[in-house]
Amino acid sequence: MIIKKILVILIVTNLLFIIISGSLLYRKNLYISELQSTIEMKDKEIEKLKTELSNQESDLRLTKELYKEGKYLVTLMLKHMNSAQISQLVRNCWVYEIEVNGRPIPKNGIIEMKEGKIKISSSQTMKYSDFFPPSIYNQGRISGDYTVEFLELQPDEEYGTDGTVVSAVHYVFKSVEKDTVITMKISEELQKRLGLENNIIKIVVK
Repeated sequence: MIIKKILVILIVTNLLFIIISGSLLYRKNLYISELQSTIEMKDKEIEKLKTELSNQESDLRLTKELYKEGKYLVTLMLKHMNSAQISQLVRNCWVYEIEVNGRPIPKNGIIEMKEGKIKISSSQTMKYSDFFPPSIYNQGRISGDYTVEFLELQPDEEYGTDGTVVSAVHYVFKSVEKDTVITMKISEELQKRLGLENNIIKIVVK
C-alpha cells in the first residue's frame, strides 16, 4: 500500500515536472521569438535611418554646391553691373510687408476688418543675403524704420520677433468695436516699397 502511494507520488511528480518544463520551454521559445521580432524591427529602423541620413548628406552636399555656384554667379554678375543696377538688385532682396490679421494692405491704404481682435504685423525679409558682400547687400534696406506710427488709437500690446531671415514688429488691439478707425503712418520710403498710394493706412472696423 505504501509502495503504491510512493509510485503514485513519483508519477504525479514526474508529470508535474514535465508540465512545468514544457511550460517553461514554451515561455522561453515565446520570449526568444518576441526578442527576434524586436531585433528584426530595430534592424529595419536602423536601415531606414541610415538611408535617411545618406539622403540628407546628399542633399547637404548638393545645397553646398548650389550655394558655391550661386555665390560665384552673383560675384560675376556684380562685376558687369553699374551702381544703379546693383542698387535695384539688392533692393529686391529686401522685402517689406504690412499685414492686418494676415491680410496685406490694399494699394489705397484702406482695409476693412470685422470687430474683435486685430493684429498688425510689419515685417522685413532678407533674401539671398549670403550671396552678397554685406557692404553691397545692406544698400538694399530702407534707410529708416519699418515700424508704424499710430496717430490716434494706440495698440494694447507691441512686441517684436527676430529671425535669421524675417524680422517683424507686431501690434495687437485686443478688442476693437464696430465703427472704429485705426489710423497709422509709415515713412514715405516704406510706402514706396509697399507700393501704396500714400503713407497713411486706415483700418476700418465694420
